[in-house]
Amino acid sequence: MSYHFVIPLFAAFASISLGVLVYKKTAPSHLNRVFLFLSATLVLWNLHFFALYWFEDKNLAFRVARIFRVGSIFLQPAILHLLVALKSPRSERWSKILRLDYLAAALLTIANFFDLIVSDLKVYPWGYYSVGGPAYNLFTIFLIANFASAFLTLLWDYTTSTDPRIRLQLKFWLLGAAIALPLGLTNLLPAYGVPIYPLGNLANVAWAGVVAYAIVRHRLMDIQLVVTKGMAYAAMPK
Repeated sequence: MSYHFVIPLFAAFASISLGVLVYKKTAPSHLNRVFLFLSATLVLWNLHFFALYWFEDKNLAFRVARIFRVGSIFLQPAILHLLVALKSPRSERWSKILRLDYLAAALLTIANFFDLIVSDLKVYPWGYYSVGGPAYNLFTIFLIANFASAFLTLLWDYTTSTDPRIRLQLKFWLLGAAIALPLGLTNLLPAYGVPIYPLGNLANVAWAGVVAYAIVRHRLMDIQLVVTKGMAYAAMPK
């Protein structure tokens, strides 16, 4: 049996641990609920790859991965949602963008259960991997558009903010995003015939480490610092 399942399994554990930590250690708010939702989508995303690497039976791996792939889809709007929640108030336009983003995720989820996103699995040295279906390109465009929007929003908030505490918080989010987003995109490449080892799960572990350090060292998600009247920001796309 391949040992590659260990990385996504550990990343799933790190994600849920971080989400529960933030949820329990901060006062109830829309922000920490969004962060918990983001953590849950990351868990499902990592379990998707765990299933592909763990199960030896191809049909079983395909069926289980299909269910967990919902996390991969809703991860995108969850990231953007967190960014919107972290910086308030934002314009009504952002609410409309988020609604459209979640609607697109819902439509892709339906396509997923009809096997239009992933139609088959292919064997690689690290385990099974997705073979793109008719809607896989739409999923790729959806993912890249959300990642780009999230990173540019983070960069904009950082360059326009004048509060030193907020800039420190945003610096950590940018560092986490700079590590996680490019590596996360490598998970798309095998489906396009590029036989590169997908590094997205390692990126998830690195991101969780950066955020956990920031929480412990700088109280990054402390409700008194993050959710003041003029501010509330976050990291990965509703």
